[in-house]
Amino acid sequence: MEKSGKPPALAIQSLPDNLPGAPDWTSFPREIACPLCDYNLRGLITPRCPECGYRFEWSELLNPSGRSHPYLFEHQATRKFRSFWKTAFQSLRPNRFWNSVRPGHKCVPGRLFSYWFIVALVFLLAMAAVVGWTVVDFNVTQWGTPIVSSVPSQLGPSPWPAPPSPPALVPYYSFVWPDWDPSSIILLTSIMLAWPWLSFCALHLVGISMRQAQIRSVHILRAVVYSWDIVLWVALFTLAAGILESTAMILTRSSRLLPFSESTLLLAAWAIPIPVFIYRMLVAYSVYLRFRHAISVVLLTQLVVILFIAAVLTFVVQLPRW
Repeated sequence: MEKSGKPPALAIQSLPDNLPGAPDWTSFPREIACPLCDYNLRGLITPRCPECGYRFEWSELLNPSGRSHPYLFEHQATRKFRSFWKTAFQSLRPNRFWNSVRPGHKCVPGRLFSYWFIVALVFLLAMAAVVGWTVVDFNVTQWGTPIVSSVPSQLGPSPWPAPPSPPALVPYYSFVWPDWDPSSIILLTSIMLAWPWLSFCALHLVGISMRQAQIRSVHILRAVVYSWDIVLWVALFTLAAGILESTAMILTRSSRLLPFSESTLLLAAWAIPIPVFIYRMLVAYSVYLRFRHAISVVLLTQLVVILFIAAVLTFVVQLPRW
């Protein structure tokens, strides 16, 4: 009985003329572009872009309905309020979120900016609430009564803090942070709001240096904006804490409900989002953009951002303050 030998080289299994799901290009009327880099995929059989290396499923590119996401804020023109909160909530689980969002889903830069703007507005309101808490705390501690408005009223003096001018804010901040002043608060808040845009610029530059410039910038913007929305949940907690503590002090004149101070709350609001943002960017680059060196790219760009901010702070602290 003869032993079966190895099959000849010509008998090695080759790719079929048309893989499952691949279109019949001889009769397919329209062009198909790579969702990551816009490379024309016409004529290809293997579901992999030769330009950027992105692997896809033919079904997600050939089906027009696959361009829309079921709840993503970018794609909901009518149910904006609901889609905003569902997007923010789902992004708390970054692995599941980025597995549901694909590059084939249409990117809408204007809606991404609107999403960032809403989160930034909530963060600014949270900072204002903590400043109000600081004003009330200072007056209750020093004089035992909250600051009142100088505008006369038929119902008597208002118990709510009157907005002082910037020079008048200095004693309040000195009470909480002896070495800080309003310019420090404004500067650190501005840094927090600018962090995603600085990260976007750094990621774009690193992508160019790593020959990944063919990836459309809007995909990097999407990864940055949805990763940064962790600031929303930190801001909501900060906003609730500031309003609750200020109201309690105004009503009771001295009581504290929360076991931490204003400075602790502000420092947590500035410090907590950064490491969480970095982790979420790692997930986005690994799962969504499928970068081979996601960890090194994200960590390198965040180091660039930190060094840039350190240089800005070094320059700013030498300027005269309010």
